[in-house]
Amino acid sequence: MKAPDTREEFRRTLEPPGCHTALVQRYRLPAPVDPAVALALARALGILKGADVAGDDTCAYIYRDGEAADAWLNFNLVHRSHPALAKMPLPDGRVIGILDLRPALERGRQMAKEAAEFRRLADEAEGRGAS
Repeated sequence: MKAPDTREEFRRTLEPPGCHTALVQRYRLPAPVDPAVALALARALGILKGADVAGDDTCAYIYRDGEAADAWLNFNLVHRSHPALAKMPLPDGRVIGILDLRPALERGRQMAKEAAEFRRLADEAEGRGAS
């Protein structure tokens, strides 16, 4: 099996066939929201208390309604391992959801550390390591 050429192809290899497409058809794509603004709103409303999280550690979207928010937030948890930090209903029926990217960011840092260690060991094995 050949390696995926694009990020989209890679994403498709991780998700059940048609899962993302079905969500888009049923609920439309959510619109991105500035995560720092969403965090500030969640804190102001008392929905996000004591969470030591910054905008760089999150992403936020606005969903058409609560059902769409639940479906998309569950999808992101199950298929991308991004837990929801907050879900805020708006007066017009739409919902803002904030996803916590910290677990994925930590996994990425760990993978980079492991790759660097692997390269170091390979260089040592080939006699190119630091003396």
